[in-house]
Amino acid sequence: MKREWPQSIPAGEATDAAWRLPLLMFLGVLAAVLWWYRETWMGMAAIWERSETFAHGWLIVPISLWLIWRRRHLLATLHPQPEFLPLLGVAGLGFAWLLGNIAGAGVVQQYAFTLTLPLLVWSMLGRQVASAILFPLGYLVLAVPFGEVFLPWLMSFTADFTVWALRLTGIPIYREGLFFTIPSGQWSVVEACSGLRYLIASFTLGTLYAYLTYRSFKRRLIFTLASVLVPIAANGVRAYMIVMIGHLSGMKLAVGVDHLIYGWLFFGLVMLLLFWIGAFWREDTDEPVVEGTPAAVAGMQHQSRARLLAALAGALVVAGVWPAYANHIFGHPNVEVVLQLPDPDGWQRTAPSNDWHPSYDNAGFKLQRDLQQGGARAGVFIAYYPSPVKGKEMVSTGNRIVAGEHEHWAVSRMADRQIALGTVSEIDIKGGPSRVRVWQRYWIAGEWATSPYLAKWLQARDRLLGKPASSAVVMYYLNTHDDPAAEEVALDRFARAMEPLVTRSLAHGG
Repeated sequence: MKREWPQSIPAGEATDAAWRLPLLMFLGVLAAVLWWYRETWMGMAAIWERSETFAHGWLIVPISLWLIWRRRHLLATLHPQPEFLPLLGVAGLGFAWLLGNIAGAGVVQQYAFTLTLPLLVWSMLGRQVASAILFPLGYLVLAVPFGEVFLPWLMSFTADFTVWALRLTGIPIYREGLFFTIPSGQWSVVEACSGLRYLIASFTLGTLYAYLTYRSFKRRLIFTLASVLVPIAANGVRAYMIVMIGHLSGMKLAVGVDHLIYGWLFFGLVMLLLFWIGAFWREDTDEPVVEGTPAAVAGMQHQSRARLLAALAGALVVAGVWPAYANHIFGHPNVEVVLQLPDPDGWQRTAPSNDWHPSYDNAGFKLQRDLQQGGARAGVFIAYYPSPVKGKEMVSTGNRIVAGEHEHWAVSRMADRQIALGTVSEIDIKGGPSRVRVWQRYWIAGEWATSPYLAKWLQARDRLLGKPASSAVVMYYLNTHDDPAAEEVALDRFARAMEPLVTRSLAHGG
C-alpha cells in the first residue's frame, strides 16, 4: 500500500513530545562531534576556499538541509527511536579516521567524518528517520574534496582523444606524452585541461537532478551514470575544438583566458542539453512514503529516558575516543634534524643545470644536490619527515614533483618501473628545452614503497603501533638529452652509488 502525503501537521503536544528529547540529544551529539573533528571539516572548508575545482563544497550542506526541510511533513509522522547497532559503524569509521589522521590522509579523515553523520542520525533518531532522509544525508559525501586521483587518467584520455580527432581531421601531429605539436603551434594537456572540474560539477548537479526528477532507482542510476560519462566525452570534444580554433585562427584565439571561457560555455551547453533530454522521462508522481507510526499516536509511547541517555552516552564515547587517541599520538614535539649525506665515490658536486625542484615545503629537512661524473649529470632530492606533525604530511596534495611557481615545468609521462634497486615511479618532466627523468620512491622507517597509498598505510601502521614514524621521499634524477641508452646507464649507475648512502643517512636520522 501507498500512503498519501499528509496535507497538514498536527501541532499538538504529542508531536512535540515525540521529537523534543531525541532531537535535543542528537543536536548535542552533533555539536560535540563537530567540535572534536573540527580540524577535519575546517580542512575541507579550506580546500573549498582555495580550489576552484572543489568550490561547490560550500553549497552541499545548504542543499542537504533544504532537501531535509522538503521532507518535514513526512518526518512529523515518524517517531524517533534510538538504536545501538549503528554505533558499530561509527566505531569502524572512527578507526578509519584515526588511520587517516596519523597517516596524514586527509581524504580518508573527511570521508570517515562525513559518513559518520548519517550513522549518528540513525543511532539517535532511528532507522525510519534515517531512511526518510537517506539521500540528503548521503549527498553530504559530495562535500569531500575528492577527485584529483583521476587527474592522470583524465589528462591521458583528453590527450588521446584530441590527438585521435586531429589525425582524423587530417592535421599532421607529433606527440610526446601530454605534449603535442601541429603545424600552427605547440599544445599540452595540463591539469586545467583534464575536465575534472566539469566532471565534478556535472556529477554534483546530476545526482541532485536525478533525485528530484525521477522516482525509480533505475532512472536515477542511468542519469547519474550519464552525468559522469557525458562530461568526460564532452571534455575530449572541447579540447579538440580549442585546438582547432587556435589552429584555424593562426594561434590568435583560444590560447589565453578565452581558452577557459570557451570551455565553460561549451560545458554549460552540454549540461543544458543533458538536463533537457533527461526531462523527457521525468516522474512527477509522489515518492513512496516510509511507513511509520504517526507522531500523534507514538507520542504516548515514549522511549524511556534511560534508553535515550544510553544512546547519547554510547554515541559520545564511540565518536570521541578516536580524536583523543590521535591527540595522544601527536603529543610529541617535532624533531629537527640535519641529514648528513656524503657524495658517492667518483661523483663531484656541480651547479644545477636548470631551475627545476620538487615542491615539499612542509618537510622537516630538504636536500637537493646535483653531481656529475664525466659527461653525466645527475642529482638526488630528499624530503625528510622525522616525526608525525599535523599539517606536515609527506604524501599530500600540496607536495608535488613540480613546484607551483614553475609553471613552465610539467609532467609528460609517469609509470612504474622495475630497476635493480626495486620498483620505482619513473617520471619524465619537461620545461622548455630542458628534460629531466626522475626515479622516485618513499622510505618509511626502513621500508620502501612506490605507491603513495602504500606509503600512507605503512605510516599509519607504524604510528598506530608506536614504532618509529620517520619517513622520506627520495628522488634520483638525470638531465636527459638525445641518447636514451646512455642516460639509462648513467642514472642506474648514479642510483646504485647513491642508494646505500641515502639509506644509511635516513636510518640514522641525521
